[in-house]
Amino acid sequence: MENILTSNPPNSGSLYFNYKKTFSVVLMALVDANYNFTIVNVGSYGKNSDGGIFANSNLGKELQRKNLSLPASYRPGSSTAPYVLVGDEAFPLKTYLMRPSCLHKRFVAAYDDLPAVGLNASIEAFYVSDTFKSYFISPAGAVPWQNNRI
Repeated sequence: MENILTSNPPNSGSLYFNYKKTFSVVLMALVDANYNFTIVNVGSYGKNSDGGIFANSNLGKELQRKNLSLPASYRPGSSTAPYVLVGDEAFPLKTYLMRPSCLHKRFVAAYDDLPAVGLNASIEAFYVSDTFKSYFISPAGAVPWQNNRI
């Protein structure tokens, strides 16, 4: 998501006024693993939160309802994991939406050390996160430099 600076549209009041004290519209885009745009949403009010814009978008609603034809789960290592979107801290942890910081924390913390629920996440979302954590610390999923970065 990106806030695109704009002038205040006529008769819009503070709808486009964001937390940075500028006027903006929000650009939300989804890209695939090759950085190709697959979905673009432009025009949400600058005052709205990224997580709220996503949750109220057609994509967010369809993901929540499980109405999209997503690729089948794949097997990293010995576990089965769903395909997921990756967003920043503005987005809640969901079974279909992970955050890099959450995945990073999962690399260095045992699953039992984290709360079963919290931060707007479901138990199922923590299980998905745990699946990725287990894979990325295994010989099959580890990269040579990861222990130097954690």
